[in-house]
Amino acid sequence: MSGWVKALEKYISTKGEEVIPEGWQTRNEIAKLFGRTPSTTSRILAEMMREGKAETRKFKSVVCAGEKNQKKFVKGGPRQKYLRKTPYFRLISPPIKPTALGTYKQSSK
Repeated sequence: MSGWVKALEKYISTKGEEVIPEGWQTRNEIAKLFGRTPSTTSRILAEMMREGKAETRKFKSVVCAGEKNQKKFVKGGPRQKYLRKTPYFRLISPPIKPTALGTYKQSSK
């Protein structure tokens, strides 16, 4: 019977999971790279989005409730996995300005 329970839980928790495209990262991943707290990173990301330097999009991904280091447990047990829409962020590259052709001067010799 426990084989069925595990199979059903795995099926439910991963059904509808989206593949995260390259270049998109969570706030916590960016905070770790940046060496700052998640709250400071959130503030900076919000400023960057207002200025058009970053964008956000939510993807369905599997998260684990009750990580090992958490003292409080989420309903359903310490290691229950479920799908959740999580915000991911990506840098927006500045537009490339086309170079003007024929703007150089030719010598008149």
